[in-house]
Amino acid sequence: FRTVPFIPSAVVTNNATKLRHVTPSQCLLPSASAELSKTYRGLFDFVDFGQKANLFLRAVGVADMPTPNQVANALIGKLSIVQYMVIVL
Repeated sequence: FRTVPFIPSAVVTNNATKLRHVTPSQCLLPSASAELSKTYRGLFDFVDFGQKANLFLRAVGVADMPTPNQVANALIGKLSIVQYMVIVL
């Protein structure tokens, strides 16, 4: 389950909501700390499906706080998108 993008996540762009599926390492459960959520908002999707579903998500690898490796991978992923946009434009 850890590498399969099966967790639905809503993405809002240009006033339209699109559904995509992410892996457990690409999303976080909501944190009690608003500051933590604000810090990682652009790098990770936050998902909350209720108490029972969140227990399952924790069991398959979704965390409340990312590991340093997850942060690095997310930053690298964003960097490659920015580099692509610079090259194309």
